[in-house]
Amino acid sequence: MSNQKQLEEVQEELANINTKPIDLMALHHLIKNIDEILEKVSGEKKKELLRMIVEQIEITPTAEKRNHGRQKGREVTNIKLYFDFTPEAEKKLKGLLLKMAS
Repeated sequence: MSNQKQLEEVQEELANINTKPIDLMALHHLIKNIDEILEKVSGEKKKELLRMIVEQIEITPTAEKRNHGRQKGREVTNIKLYFDFTPEAEKKLKGLLLKMAS
């Protein structure tokens, strides 16, 4: 397949992607109230919500030793969040949040 043909196919795919602007108010509300939301729900619902927004968590490879000899546990060094704003993901998230609120 020629490069021109591949380029045309990719451009067509990009043109067909259904996108819409990020709902910044909904995102702000979710982040601002995440602790309160998580306190109200069961363990399974917490896991489901966190799987929807946490892409990657990095932790220290080993535990550090403290000055007084006790080991300090491994620590989180970075959390990478992921927000999927496709209509399907937003519908799933809204449904989950509604279930959590009831």
